[in-house]
Amino acid sequence: AHKSHDASHDVAPHARPRYVVDFPRHLAHTGVRAKALRLAPNASTHVHHTLDRVLHGFVASLSPDAVKHLEAHGARVTADGKVRKSVPVRPPQTTASASLAADAAASGGTRAASAGSSSEFERKMEALNMKRKARGLPPAAPRRAVTPATGGSVSAASVSASSAEEAGDGVSAETVTATSSGSAASWGLDRIDQESLPLDGRFATSFFGAGTHIFVIDTGINLLHNEFVGRLGTGIDFVDPGTDPADEDASQGHGTHTAGTAAGSLYGVAKEATVHAVRVLDANGAGSYSDVIAAVEWVVDFAADMKVISLSLGGPDFSPLDDAVNAAVDAGVVVVCAAGNDAQFVGNDGNACDYSPGRAEKAITVGATTESDEAASYSNSGTCVDILAPGTAITSATRGHADATSIQTGTSMAAPHVAGVAAQILSVYGPTTTPAQVWDVMRSLALTDIIADSASKPGRNVPNVFLQAFVVGLPSSPPSPPLPPAPPAAPPSPPTPPPSPPPPPLPPGAPFKITVRTDLFPEENIWTLYQRFDAGDAPVEIESKSLVVEGAADETELSLQPGKYQWVFFDDWGDGICCDFQSGYISLELSGVVLVDQEPFAGDVYVYDFSVADPSISPPPPSPPYPPPP
Repeated sequence: AHKSHDASHDVAPHARPRYVVDFPRHLAHTGVRAKALRLAPNASTHVHHTLDRVLHGFVASLSPDAVKHLEAHGARVTADGKVRKSVPVRPPQTTASASLAADAAASGGTRAASAGSSSEFERKMEALNMKRKARGLPPAAPRRAVTPATGGSVSAASVSASSAEEAGDGVSAETVTATSSGSAASWGLDRIDQESLPLDGRFATSFFGAGTHIFVIDTGINLLHNEFVGRLGTGIDFVDPGTDPADEDASQGHGTHTAGTAAGSLYGVAKEATVHAVRVLDANGAGSYSDVIAAVEWVVDFAADMKVISLSLGGPDFSPLDDAVNAAVDAGVVVVCAAGNDAQFVGNDGNACDYSPGRAEKAITVGATTESDEAASYSNSGTCVDILAPGTAITSATRGHADATSIQTGTSMAAPHVAGVAAQILSVYGPTTTPAQVWDVMRSLALTDIIADSASKPGRNVPNVFLQAFVVGLPSSPPSPPLPPAPPAAPPSPPTPPPSPPPPPLPPGAPFKITVRTDLFPEENIWTLYQRFDAGDAPVEIESKSLVVEGAADETELSLQPGKYQWVFFDDWGDGICCDFQSGYISLELSGVVLVDQEPFAGDVYVYDFSVADPSISPPPPSPPYPPPP
């Protein structure tokens, strides 16, 4: 008789289902892993990752025979699963999104307001598809507004906290609205340095995480963003091995946003921490548990002290990932996880203990709050949550150009606030501080019983513990003996002199004229004028303008005080305004002097630095002529 044919043996080893294989600790050092692999059925195993620190085994594609073989050798063999940054949700419809939807319905997916007449729209589409063909891309669907992934702007630059709060982010879903560059720091930073509302517009701390390392395991990071200049450490890409872990999240720039909240120079808590991009999620925000486990192993092996992992991702409970997170904490790494946002779904009680890695016992698991100190209705809660932090309508960096920002919502946004505070604490107390001690300090700083429950989804403020940043010095020494009695009070001071007169008004500024003529796609273009100060200081945005009229000269006149300035022009498609689709130009004029004369810009970014002199400072007199030679 012939043996039955197992069709699984016809499948290439790397194409078989993937599993996480973990041997019990008491077998880990007996050579059982090597022996089990050596004796596995022929061509039945393809190993992707070897695990020695957080688990004792490997990640591999296995045939059914190999699964049985490894289990017979004492291994726990768990089928891999999907982890995501988000569960798809329908975002709240702002005025802008409603308008765009109406435009799309009226024009078969086009934006009627910009399409104009049918022939004009067809002309634009033809030009757009010529661009796409030159790049080897398929024809485009009818063009709509600039998307957040490009860093451009849409007509609504913000989402109200109440509307964004209703959406949530699934495991980490966000409501995204693109904003122009130069936005102020987020309300989340503002909230975690004070005990109560109202917000005071400040983030008052002198502790910025110097010497610490924050590993953002996510969709990658926008490696060219100004938020991380000079502070990007070694990263790794598990999705496309061997490439830079750039943020490929086309819809949200999720990894960049979370990294910006944890450690951005403007939007972040730990502004001096080193940031490491660890990419495990693809352009759609999806990945595998096994890659996340391999990423945690990579961080544990990374040669550095004072390490923090930020995990704004998750999925249904997966014990191997929970075990890997707990092992990383045992190895001295602080691990911060988003609690998840499954409470947004009807019939789901939003219990964080049902989702990994937030259910890991030794992780710091974070739920989300709103700007009004209410627990977010979408946020998971329960005994597996450790602390709450701002998560609704948080502004931070995003994918796109070097100053791109977006507003996003979810426990994904709450978790990096906590990762940043963990870095603060490590930086203050030093490399011998354990993750348990970090949590003890964080818990002692936190506020209790100040967060109201969600009115629409009760039970979200569990536990009622709210994050506070490290804003004061080290604990004081024991109290000194009482001081002797104070001497008698001094005589009253003389009356206060009258206030000084107000300073004179600023003199008239130097006239600065900006002229830009776009190509057929003005919606790709935005310019911003910054004033610069000393090295290391953040530039201040003076003016920003999105262009809307194609092929016409757009003029703007400003008045500038003495100082250093930088004018930046951005084309989000990257082909400039010079060439194939009607030639445009840039002209800049200061006090009647032409600085840039009809420059036919080609590329994605044009930068021009200049200074405005102080008219009150006269130039030095000319030097006397040298005497004639003898």
